[in-house]
Amino acid sequence: MNERQKRCLWVGIAVFVLMGLFPPWDKGLEEGVHFEQSTRQGYTFLLTKGGLPIAMDMLAIQWAIVAVVTGGLIFTFRGKETQKTEIRSKECHQPGEGEPHTQ
Repeated sequence: MNERQKRCLWVGIAVFVLMGLFPPWDKGLEEGVHFEQSTRQGYTFLLTKGGLPIAMDMLAIQWAIVAVVTGGLIFTFRGKETQKTEIRSKECHQPGEGEPHTQ
């Protein structure tokens, strides 16, 4: 795994954790109102006292999107660094047997 892939992985993990700490919630606007008809949505800190009901379906969709995007970026950046390393090694001049070795 090259540096870009590692960076994408760590950013994806950080976003995943932040989404878990600040999950989406659903709350009806009035008592007795059915959730599908009238809801307020937002984000709250997970450990808040008197927490609101977490919208697990929305959280699962968000996590799935982060996983797909992170995986796509890791797949996209595969082999990029190795190609640069190969080009650099070809461009680098190695002294021959009779040439002086300088640093």
